Amino acid sequence: MKNNRMKALVQQKLNAELSGLRTSARQRDRLYQQAVEGRRAKRKLTASWIVVLTLMLCAATAVAAALLTHRQIVEQVAVPMALENDTENAAEESYTHEELAQLIAVLNENGISLDEDAKIMRALKNGQGYWEEETLMAICREAFGGLFYEWSIEEKHWFETMTVQIGFKEKNPYLVPQEGDMSIPEAREHAVKLLRDEYGVELPAQSDAKWQICEWFYAPWGDDSQAQPAQWKFEFIYRGTGETEYTVNFSRDGQMLKIYESDIHGEISEVESFSMARQLIKNKHNSISQWPVEGWAEYGRLIAPLQVQNLGDWLWQNAGYQLPPANAISQQEAIRLAVGAVGLDGDISTQVICCKDNGLPIYKVRLSVYFFGSEVSAAYDAIWCVEMDCLTGEVTGKREYRYADSDPMMMYVPFSVLDSAPLFE
Repeated sequence: MKNNRMKALVQQKLNAELSGLRTSARQRDRLYQQAVEGRRAKRKLTASWIVVLTLMLCAATAVAAALLTHRQIVEQVAVPMALENDTENAAEESYTHEELAQLIAVLNENGISLDEDAKIMRALKNGQGYWEEETLMAICREAFGGLFYEWSIEEKHWFETMTVQIGFKEKNPYLVPQEGDMSIPEAREHAVKLLRDEYGVELPAQSDAKWQICEWFYAPWGDDSQAQPAQWKFEFIYRGTGETEYTVNFSRDGQMLKIYESDIHGEISEVESFSMARQLIKNKHNSISQWPVEGWAEYGRLIAPLQVQNLGDWLWQNAGYQLPPANAISQQEAIRLAVGAVGLDGDISTQVICCKDNGLPIYKVRLSVYFFGSEVSAAYDAIWCVEMDCLTGEVTGKREYRYADSDPMMMYVPFSVLDSAPLFE
């Protein structure tokens, strides 16, 4: 009972149910508050109060049962709305701002809220529409949690069925077992058996505190755009490192198709490569564009003793990632100064890195900008990298990242390091 609409409905239903009993409006309000806020009654309940409370609980249950789930909203509201804005010649790929506002209102009315910082909510705030498929994905992530590959077989199949209905895809490659197929628990057990027979490893048939199991039942598409025979796929991800350590694919009737064992097993006691170090930080802080200053400083410590094999390794190792000095300006102040240095306005995402320019600590601030009115675009309108003295905030350099021409490393490595990089064969 988290939203005002539900509270109002319960109160309305309660008033109707109690209208024939000798209770005052104040008494009914007090009972309602006890129900929705969990307050304890201070006195013993009389027989009449027990009747009142029973009716109240029935009313609340009836209203709760009437609320739509995430799936029902997708099926009954989001998909029909997407189909209504299609034309005879083409399927419209985006909701208008008005349609998006209506859909978000339905979610809120049913006690469902999306992350206020998500792109879909920023688009709504700025008067924009949003992609239909990404809107469905946002609703379903709220319902199922995690990323698409982490969803259950049934959830993947249902979601892809919805994308076919709105015209985003022509066919749904994600299947659910039919009569004559293994059940999902049987397929999990078979995956464990194949890996045991191949590698002698004992793995659980369900995700647990140590292992996360991701599963698929699908018909992959061939080069001729024809569906191939259905197959099962299971990945066993070790939670301690976030690495996929075992993967197995097998046919509908259980014949093994592919099997894989990672070179990395269990807890990592010593980092052996730059890629391994990056994976460890990704496990903590997600993609590299989201790493905080602390993540970069840890990455710098991990790669410091490693042997450089290529230009990328050299750039990472010579960037001098560290924590800001004690007397450095704040990261918020660095962002403010960087925004002022480039003079752009819009919806701005930022990242701050503390590294070294010729031995001196600097902030490297990345500004990824959507100009107002283009928040639903897949690509940023502008990306600027600004470097400044950590202690004074004096801007020492700024460069614009251009998708087709710029080296992506310029967003993560000091300009002076990039400009002095040696040649590698």
